[in-house]
Amino acid sequence: MTAEYMPTADQRSLVESAAAFGLTQAHIAQQLKIDEKTLRKHFRDELSGGKFKVDMTAGKTLVELMKSRDERVRLEATKYYTARRMGWKEATAQQVTGADNGPVKFEDVTPAVDRIRSRISSIAARSYLVKVGTLWLPG
Repeated sequence: MTAEYMPTADQRSLVESAAAFGLTQAHIAQQLKIDEKTLRKHFRDELSGGKFKVDMTAGKTLVELMKSRDERVRLEATKYYTARRMGWKEATAQQVTGADNGPVKFEDVTPAVDRIRSRISSIAARSYLVKVGTLWLPG
């Protein structure tokens, strides 16, 4: 018969922190060299409470930042809170216009591209270079 597993205070602290940081139960169990079932049996409170404690700390810090004397800090904290928790978003609109605020004009550049390709082919045909691997060498 095997002895009953007895977690230490250090192990409880490690599990709580690891769970708070989002590590999987498989990784935590592997670090402690125990089975996942043993982890869940002996560390139930630490697994469920770790993330809650970190979330509370983050929330408390955010609220304190929103009360800051520094207006920029207050604004950034408030923007973060409203974006994440209230779904508010800053929107930026851009309008593209053509000359004299008229419509944007689009041109078909296919003929120019074709002329460029033709010139490249012409130059390549007159050249005596031979491609060897990735290099062009005189032929």
